[in-house]
Amino acid sequence: MKKLVLSLFALACVFTLTTGLHAQERATIAHIDEAFVVDGQTFEAGTYEFVPDSPGSRLLTIRSKDGASARFVLATTFDGASPDRIHVTFRRVDGVNYLSEIASADGVYTLAPSRTLMVAKANDRSGSASLGTN
Repeated sequence: MKKLVLSLFALACVFTLTTGLHAQERATIAHIDEAFVVDGQTFEAGTYEFVPDSPGSRLLTIRSKDGASARFVLATTFDGASPDRIHVTFRRVDGVNYLSEIASADGVYTLAPSRTLMVAKANDRSGSASLGTN
């Protein structure tokens, strides 16, 4: 009985280690020079890892390489076609960088605009509209 338990434990350890290695292989690493916002959370400038939960999954983990911050994010869309180049894309509104796209070796993840960005856009539209009469 002891041998069976030890064998199962060893197998579980090997499975855990290989799963972690596969996650590392799929990670996209980017150095970002300015603070940015993802899903309402602000990340400081630094080196970040973008790791999909599994191949083709829209769930991503974003974590700083120094371990100071991390967040799970659900992409609105995932296009499994390989991009021309691996990159991250931001939308800048009122001096704030919002992460909008991650192009990785697995494909392109598009993130939904945060509520803050949506409110800023709505304010821009309402501020530029002419209301009232002369």
